[in-house]
Amino acid sequence: DDDGDDDGEESDAAAAAVTADGNAEQVAVVVGGGAHNAKKQPMMFDSPRDVLTRDCSTLSFATISAEVSASSSNTLMNGDGDEESGEVMSHKKNRNLLRLKKSKARKVWAWLRPRRHEHTCGLTSFAALLRYRTPANLRDLKWVTSRLGGLVFGVVIATLYVGVAGSLQPKPIMDTTALLFMLAILPAYAAAGYMPSLIEERPLFYRERNDGLYAVWSYLAYKFVEEMIVAVPVSILFSVMVYYAAAMSGSVFYMIMCMLATTMTGVQLAYLVAVLAPTMNAANTILPLTVTIMLFFTGLLRSVSDMPIYWRWFADVSFVRYTWNGLMLNQFGPGGTTPENPTWLPTDKGSGVLDFFELSAASTPGKWMQFLYVSLFGIAFLLLTWLSMSHVRHTTR
Repeated sequence: DDDGDDDGEESDAAAAAVTADGNAEQVAVVVGGGAHNAKKQPMMFDSPRDVLTRDCSTLSFATISAEVSASSSNTLMNGDGDEESGEVMSHKKNRNLLRLKKSKARKVWAWLRPRRHEHTCGLTSFAALLRYRTPANLRDLKWVTSRLGGLVFGVVIATLYVGVAGSLQPKPIMDTTALLFMLAILPAYAAAGYMPSLIEERPLFYRERNDGLYAVWSYLAYKFVEEMIVAVPVSILFSVMVYYAAAMSGSVFYMIMCMLATTMTGVQLAYLVAVLAPTMNAANTILPLTVTIMLFFTGLLRSVSDMPIYWRWFADVSFVRYTWNGLMLNQFGPGGTTPENPTWLPTDKGSGVLDFFELSAASTPGKWMQFLYVSLFGIAFLLLTWLSMSHVRHTTR
């Protein structure tokens, strides 16, 4: 019996690991099916990380391998019921994986995102766009004809209102105010022809901007100058045609500048709508709707003082109102029709045309201030377009 017990105990014997100094240290190694009888020896390493922190110079490779394997199995598999250690290791593993994913994501983003020094110089890219794209657009019949709508309006107005502004009779004066009203709102409506180019170029803009070819301000500056190349001659021809055909008074130079400022402000509004609208159909709905609402607040259809107080603020942000005010002051104000501010109808506001429409010199800034207001609206729309193009994206690369 004693021999049988000895044989049973020897079936689960421990293997000897010999150190570098020749000293024998016992390491428990499970052999065959007698693992349940094996006595667990003290662990030299609590975890695999301890191998890196303990002095292992006196241990053999076999000893280190056996201890690391045993400690890893004990911690990860949790065979001895140490649930807390398993949860800790699982948490650490997940945290390390998350850190690895974040690190890879940062590297990918840093590689894809155009760095500041990778952008072409702003002035260089602006000059390149103006040099190569503008001539191509000017040779495009579709692009040019969409910007010549003002000349069509000019021909119609010049032939319809022949000599009407030269009379001081009440009816011709009424027709003249209506004519100036149409001159104020037509450039805003005509700006709808400028939206397709920006929407059609949207995928190209996203790709070239991601590649670092130019900054947003370079692209907008190029578009502004390109539109000015067409808007200047069109505004001059339109203004001269209507001014002399309708026998208008005041400064023809002011009328040219006012129409040019209104046209470019309308273009910037159209660009802003094109950037914010997800589709062309949405842009074609938003812009005419906005301009139509603005025309109700010019001061002709209803005076600003008679508007409900909760609507008066919109009259202040309607840029076409300032265009009409400036044209009225140019026609009926100082340097305009003789006598200045001709008699309209005696009212409590006065008997002159400007008094009737609440545009008297005492209550209204001069015509050049009206021109400045329109120009400031154009600058504001341009800045809003720049911010929108920098942060709003409807498609991905």
